[in-house]
Formats: sequence, structure tokens, C-alpha cells
Amino acid sequence: MFDYITCEAKLPKIPNPMELKGYDFNKLTFQTKDIDSAFAQYRITSDKKLQLRDAILEHVPGDPKSKSIMGRIGHMKEVSSSWKDLHDFTGSFDFYDSIRFQDNLELENDYWVEYTAKVIDGKVKSIRLKAFTHENNAESRAQNEAFEKRMENERVFWTKWYARFLIKPYYKAVSWAFRTWRHLRANMPSSNKVEAFLKPF
Repeated sequence: MFDYITCEAKLPKIPNPMELKGYDFNKLTFQTKDIDSAFAQYRITSDKKLQLRDAILEHVPGDPKSKSIMGRIGHMKEVSSSWKDLHDFTGSFDFYDSIRFQDNLELENDYWVEYTAKVIDGKVKSIRLKAFTHENNAESRAQNEAFEKRMENERVFWTKWYARFLIKPYYKAVSWAFRTWRHLRANMPSSNKVEAFLKPF
């Protein structure tokens, strides 16, 4: 698991940002495994304080008539939240994120950026660039385009009359048959029990 962290304080300059020249790295939502690893939300403020987002939750009762288990159990709803200064935190942690072509950027490479923050009594004393790497994404872009094309072809296929009126009902019938088979197998007594029933003495 990991935690999320955003940074409002100025991040160190990257010597050779390549395609990302002028990119605002402060807008990234980073991850870190060095604090709680509990999907908590942290931030480094513009005045370099380390803060934790403290949320108050309440349970919303479920609907006993709901068809789903989660619907019957209910869910947690956030009532309010605030940012809490972590005065008692001293140590260092790494935080990182990737910037990829899937992020709607026309990039020839995928990038990985990682920083290290040093904190004393909840105050960030330094942030340094730990890593900035890149990898050509031509292959992954081609795989993504092939996948999207396959999904589009499949979507078009299921709009055809023969797919809707012949193949889809056939698929449903096969699924029903095997689902019933699995259900029967799961509820059938074991062969030992059947044998014991047939040979009671």
C-alpha cells in the first residue's frame, strides 16, 4: 500500500526535462510508501509544513432490501475534513509519480520522477531530486492503440443484427448452462457420502 501526497512548495529544478520543459511538476499527485502506507492524504504546504488530511466519517445505513451485499451493509460518508500539522514527524521520505502518454500528453517517452523530502518536527527542511528517468513508449503506445482498435471492432460487431439476435442469445444460453452446471456440482454431495448412503451397514 501507499499514501498520496501533493506538494505546494517549490520543487527542485530538473536539469534536463526533455519533452517536459515547462511542465508543472507541482500539479502531480505523488505516492509514497515511507509514511503510513494506509492510503492517507498528505501535503507539503507552500511554507513547507507537512500536513495530514484528517477526515471525519459517518456510517450511512444500508437498505435491507438492496440486491447487493454492499447495498445492505451501507457505506461511509465524509462529513468534514481539515489539514492537520504533523509537528511530531521527523524523518525523510521519498515521493514519486509517472508521466505517461495515457495522461493525454503527446509524449514520445514515459517519465518517472522521484524526490526525497527531509522533515524535522513537521517542517520540511529540504527536497531534493532523487531520480528522473525516461523510457520510449512507442511499443506501449502501439499496444494501447491495438487494444483500443480491438475494443472498437468489438463494439461495432455487437451492433450488427446477427450478433444481437443470434450470437448474443447463444452466448447467454451457454453461460446459463455452465452456471447451472457449476451450481449443481457445488451443491452435490461428495461421492463418499453417496457411497455411505448406498452402503449403510
